[in-house]
Amino acid sequence: MIAKLLDITWFIQMRLYLLVSCLSTSIDFLVIYGLFILMPDINLYAQATLGYLSGLIVHFNLSRHYVFDVKTKPILRFFGFLVSNILGLVIRNATLFSLVYVGLFEKEQFIALNSCGIALSFISNFFCAKFLV
Repeated sequence: MIAKLLDITWFIQMRLYLLVSCLSTSIDFLVIYGLFILMPDINLYAQATLGYLSGLIVHFNLSRHYVFDVKTKPILRFFGFLVSNILGLVIRNATLFSLVYVGLFEKEQFIALNSCGIALSFISNFFCAKFLV
């Protein structure tokens, strides 16, 4: 693990991971926004979860092909990726809940809310994908 931290390729991978994350986050936001507009009665956390899962599928496929050197079978890698991203989903939804509960944001400010949650989950997701999956 120490050798992986000292290896400079993680910096290159993080930049690629950031590009892949931006694309999958765009998918995520489109799903959340679409649900917010078309079905405003759906719970905020359900919208966030559905958006996150749609972005997760895009993110996994792009990460597998363009970011990380994959040596495991795709189904095993996806399971590991899914498990590590559940942590990101928990962090994101906990951030949403905390910011609404404390009163810093209203539920209708979903772009600002999701941006805060995504920033925190990005960091945990990258290091989980890099070092654990």
